Amino acid sequence: MKQETIQGKRIGKVINELMENEKMINRYETISSDLLEWIKEKIEILNDRTFHNSLHGVQEQLAEFNAYRTQEKPPKFEEKGELEVLLFTLQSAMRANNQRPYVPREGKLIGDINREVP
Repeated sequence: MKQETIQGKRIGKVINELMENEKMINRYETISSDLLEWIKEKIEILNDRTFHNSLHGVQEQLAEFNAYRTQEKPPKFEEKGELEVLLFTLQSAMRANNQRPYVPREGKLIGDINREVP
């Protein structure tokens, strides 16, 4: 009877670890997809090289770019760092449990995201 209880606890622990890993995989996929989508939108906006024909218009565009650079980009940069930590944590947990480490799909690897960042 005691042995069955111990085995039940072990099975429960393994299932909990698998569920935790699955949650981290889903979180990684969601964050990386959102980040890549934001990057593509920003690249499209930043590649628009049409400048206004007045001093006031160009100053507005410069103010928008400065707002992007100082307010919008830093949180996304932190998000990218959190994504790297999440992937490392996930892969380490899977290795510790003698599982094959998670490898993101092509295009969602950290290196792919780093190459895309504007």
